Amino acid sequence: MRLERLTHAEGLFHAEDVNGQSYRASTVIAATGRIPKRLPVPRASMKGIHFCSICDGPLYRRQRATLAVIGSDNAAGQHALSLSRIAARVLLICRSRRLKMDAAHEN
Repeated sequence: MRLERLTHAEGLFHAEDVNGQSYRASTVIAATGRIPKRLPVPRASMKGIHFCSICDGPLYRRQRATLAVIGSDNAAGQHALSLSRIAARVLLICRSRRLKMDAAHEN
């Protein structure tokens, strides 16, 4: 289904698709279709490899898990920080020679 219009009124979302069909819902999930990069390693699709720390990170709550984030940019740093509230230990694995994150400043 491809939406033409999405509005919010009186506590409900109102949507209309390209064919003129109307829908109402209290919640909307915007699935934008972003395709994650797959690791160029054998068994990269095995159980335990996830692509969304927000969605899949809570699966490891209360398990004293060690989780790993692969990346070197700001997004990788943000994912590692959010997972640090869930996991006992978070590893940030960087494939390049240096991190490409912006500097953090305390206010």
